[in-house]
Amino acid sequence: MRKILTVLIISLNLLLLPFSAIAQQSPKVEIAGTKVNGDNVEYTLTSDKPFYFADNTYILHIGLNEFKIYKQWKVDGKGKMMFVIPVNDYNKLMAGDDEWLTYGNKLHKEAGVEMNVEAECKQLPNSCWWLGKYSGK
Repeated sequence: MRKILTVLIISLNLLLLPFSAIAQQSPKVEIAGTKVNGDNVEYTLTSDKPFYFADNTYILHIGLNEFKIYKQWKVDGKGKMMFVIPVNDYNKLMAGDDEWLTYGNKLHKEAGVEMNVEAECKQLPNSCWWLGKYSGK
């Protein structure tokens, strides 16, 4: 009886394992576009799943720059986020810099302190999304 119960439990775990892996996958986040709006650039990201709505904050990292002013919403079960970047700051961005989206204040750099976002994200993979290399204006 004990062997049958053990086999049933193992079989059930093996059956449910793929579903738990799917449920824990991070959303796919992509750059949807940029648009100049007055003195700001609206930098829009999309996700195949809604973005979290909670007490922590999202931060857009482009090279050594951080941007934290954004709006987010859900459209047809997917996420959309628009960061507002002052044109002067946007014009200083360097083509080829890594772009990351992070969630939570653990990945906020202190003023004047350089941070390796990629290294930090390896320790918090469910809070980071690599968006690619910044392509320039």
